[in-house]
Amino acid sequence: MRSHDDLVHALRGDKGNISRSLRTLEARGWLVIGRSPGGKAQHLTLTPEGHKRAAEVAKKLLLRRN
Repeated sequence: MRSHDDLVHALRGDKGNISRSLRTLEARGWLVIGRSPGGKAQHLTLTPEGHKRAAEVAKKLLLRRN
C-alpha cells in the first residue's frame, strides 16, 4: 500500500476514522504522512520507531496464533 486511499480501501473502513488514526500515529512519531501542495495525503512512510512498533505487533500476532 502506498497511499491513504489504498489503506482505506484495504481496511474497508471509514475514511474519517482512518484519517484520525493516521494523524495520531503521525503525532506519536510512528509514521509520516506525505502531502500534496494542497494538503491531501498522498503517501505514508513508517519511521524507524514505526517499523519497531509494527514488528512488535506482528510478533504478538504470530504468538497469538500458536
